[in-house]
Amino acid sequence: MVRKQVTVQNGEYSCDIDVTVEEWKTILTDKKLMSPTRKNILIRIYTEPGHKSTCKALSEKYGKSPQHFNSNIMHFAKDVQKKLNRFEVFGTDGKLTYWIIPMQGKFIGKYFEWTLRPELTQAMKELKMTKPAK
Repeated sequence: MVRKQVTVQNGEYSCDIDVTVEEWKTILTDKKLMSPTRKNILIRIYTEPGHKSTCKALSEKYGKSPQHFNSNIMHFAKDVQKKLNRFEVFGTDGKLTYWIIPMQGKFIGKYFEWTLRPELTQAMKELKMTKPAK
């Protein structure tokens, strides 16, 4: 298993995880990985300007707790890592981390802003996965 390391450059957290658009499309169409809640959260981030948002902003907009968004993305990312089974990602603190698999991010004041990875964004676009369920 390849060890990947999160880096911080100019305040932006990133990691090269080597997941292709085609792999993301396979993941996004996997019914075992993609609950309606996970799908809606990804779509809600996708529809934000620049495909980015904070959990706080999403919580205020959609009436859910910030933890709702945070934990769903973390569990989704953990399941993606398990499905791919080819890398482990370690955060700047040296501990296993998962959020960085579908996202990149940076602190905006006291809140952390996630940005969907370009390959994930492209996969969502190609699958026409751009409108959340009501």
